[in-house]
Amino acid sequence: MSNFSREVSGASWITVGMVVSQMLIIGATPFIAGIYGPTALGVATTFLALASILAPVLTMRMEFLIPSASDIEARWINSYTFKVTLVGSLMAAVAFGVLIRPNEPLVALMFGLTCLAIAGSAVSMQMLIRQHKYRRIGLAKTVNGFGQVGTQVPIGLAWPGFKGIELGFAVGYIATLIAQRSQPRSDVSSVSPSASRKRSLIRSSLLLCVGGVMNALSVWAILLAISLFHTPEDAGVFSAIQRLLVAPAGFVTAGLLPVVTGSLGSAVRGGSSSAAALRRWFGILAPAALVSIAVFVLVPDVWLLNILGSEYAGAGQYVDALALMIGTQIVAGPLGQALVAMGARRTQFIWDVSRFVVLFLVALVSGMAGAGPVLMTWLLSGVFAFGYVVFLVLVYRVSTNISPPKEAVT
Repeated sequence: MSNFSREVSGASWITVGMVVSQMLIIGATPFIAGIYGPTALGVATTFLALASILAPVLTMRMEFLIPSASDIEARWINSYTFKVTLVGSLMAAVAFGVLIRPNEPLVALMFGLTCLAIAGSAVSMQMLIRQHKYRRIGLAKTVNGFGQVGTQVPIGLAWPGFKGIELGFAVGYIATLIAQRSQPRSDVSSVSPSASRKRSLIRSSLLLCVGGVMNALSVWAILLAISLFHTPEDAGVFSAIQRLLVAPAGFVTAGLLPVVTGSLGSAVRGGSSSAAALRRWFGILAPAALVSIAVFVLVPDVWLLNILGSEYAGAGQYVDALALMIGTQIVAGPLGQALVAMGARRTQFIWDVSRFVVLFLVALVSGMAGAGPVLMTWLLSGVFAFGYVVFLVLVYRVSTNISPPKEAVT
């Protein structure tokens, strides 16, 4: 089987798993939105956002070094980051319970478990990518959807006042972690990198860690801005739309990012060029993005109102505001780890920081100026779209060696 055929086959397995997962989540969204209401949905989505933002701190983003690392280094990174994540998640649960949700120890426990599962899954997925075990990644995507929906809907029907959405997030991501790590460890070895090499890998991950936190903050910027400057109900309406609209970008990114990252990592380890492969992926993803933008723009508002209910009136305005952002994300998402895989870690860091700073300033200025949640979404979505275009230009320049030489691990 050719490399491209293997990539397509791997993408198919992951996409199937992601489609099943997202269809479960999308199908259950109207029920969850109706059972819990906009406020609970907004608060719970913020819970997930905080856990996602903390994940790169826990792993120090060392998992991004796995695809292009040596076998010995990859095994050590996998073991080391999981241990650090385990300790960090316990500390995160305590801090969450003391500072954010006092007198709610069960929710704090859910938060710690969610942090552990998201961070641990990020590391284990990179090991699977390296080993081209894409079926396992697809299975993990599927069990995530079953875990979330299978918890949130029954809990909501039986105990609507309970934090069922948060519990569903914890169960779903724990199921993902178990599915990705429950495999025979045929590559176990007592050999590990030298102490100096370990320190070098840790230092190399520091920029990735800072950039990863800024990237996570950026991903959740719109929700966090709406939560900060507007009501939980506004955040809940946006969250419902976000759950529905991220599906196309989520399908493409989840299906192709591991495959693209794996192929680029193999190219780097083998010393071959990655420009041709990137051009091929550009040609595949760009038409899909244009079709998605057109579909979003043409979606009648009344459809969303019928799906979500009268509590979510005005949700259609967010669809138009997010269309361009999601369209560009469909192209950029699968290439999200391309710069790191090709060795351009400082370039990735500069892009992460620049996007975060612009998003922060736009959110702060628009919020203080009294911009409504829909206008704020338009402004931040525009920043996202522009940032993705810049990212794609950087990826192409690095792949063709027009940019400065790749940064080495120091």
